[in-house]
Amino acid sequence: MKIIRTAGIAFLSIAAVSQASLRIEPARPVTLQGAGATQQFLAIATMTDGLERDVTGEVDWLVSDATRAVLSKEGRLQAIADRNIRRFGLLAEVAA
Repeated sequence: MKIIRTAGIAFLSIAAVSQASLRIEPARPVTLQGAGATQQFLAIATMTDGLERDVTGEVDWLVSDATRAVLSKEGRLQAIADRNIRRFGLLAEVAA
């Protein structure tokens, strides 16, 4: 943000900030042990001004195999298969 003063009048200039990158946390592989086990994931956006923002509830979450686990809008992965599964094929996309 930049403030410019001219003849006693202040003008405010706001630079447009947009998303530069998106990452999923935790980044390490996760093992869910049995049906009902859960893991919370976060979607963290790094903005063009360098600030980070939690956008977990603002992205569309996808999981590669819905027969083994489901992923809520809030980023919570839940095993539905009665066996150990490792994190696989998670994707968070900016919702349109």
